[in-house]
Amino acid sequence: MSGPRWARRARRATQAVVAATGLALLALRYVIPALMMQAHPIGSTASPYGYVEYVPPEPGPRPLLLVLHGGGSRGDGTHPRAIIHRLPPLRYLARARLFGMSSPLVDAGVLIAAPQSPGEWDPAKIDAFLDYLLATHEIDRERIYLTGPSMGGCGTWRYAAVHPERLAAALPICGACPQTGELAAGLRTLPVRAFHAFDDEIVPNYMSATWVSAIAALRGVPSGNPMLSYPPGSDSTAVFDGGQVVWRPGTDASADEALTLTEFARGGHAVFVDVYAEDATWRWLFAQRRGARAQ
Repeated sequence: MSGPRWARRARRATQAVVAATGLALLALRYVIPALMMQAHPIGSTASPYGYVEYVPPEPGPRPLLLVLHGGGSRGDGTHPRAIIHRLPPLRYLARARLFGMSSPLVDAGVLIAAPQSPGEWDPAKIDAFLDYLLATHEIDRERIYLTGPSMGGCGTWRYAAVHPERLAAALPICGACPQTGELAAGLRTLPVRAFHAFDDEIVPNYMSATWVSAIAALRGVPSGNPMLSYPPGSDSTAVFDGGQVVWRPGTDASADEALTLTEFARGGHAVFVDVYAEDATWRWLFAQRRGARAQ
């Protein structure tokens, strides 16, 4: 075979492999998660939101993970499937289930529900959505978890501020609102893990700091602004247990640490992708139980 002809065939073969790989990646990101999730447009159920859900094959009662999307996924709920590819927990669960991979999302047998909101998250409407899910699914009421990035992180903070008694734990990421107003007494004991990136240019990291500082004060830890003692340029976690604030290297937290703020040196506003990709994130979350801590 002549050199030019062989080179052309090799190029075509390489292009075919690249195209097939690209299609496989697109399927993993868009098609497979969409096929595994059930979509319920607004008006098709009694839910106050259109939403998507994953119901595991394991028998109930099941833990519930509520995932609140960010501002880029806002919509009227008529096409809730549109949010699936923008929510990493749904993609990671679908990938693990498809390939039989070990994952805390699979091992916990968690039911995931992700509503679509047309605007800022309303705690009263989230509460009504939770009531709807409890009435229509077998859910372990001791294991209800709430998380979300950006606007969804703000919704997580605001719901936890008024209804901590309904949650086992909250995990807000780069929450797009500062803490203002009253905090429910139940936040004294609700396990909370907050995350932010120091280089986030869309949502300043002081917003997460205001929340953890206010919650720490409820717990008798007068922290002020914890970012004042953050070790610059590091991935570090501030722990607010034991009557003081201590920064330590790394991004993990043990299951018995009830209030932490993890700051990434880099990651920007998309840091939530990395947070959700870590098994340690989910191991901490699913280890929490409602009412397990002294009131």
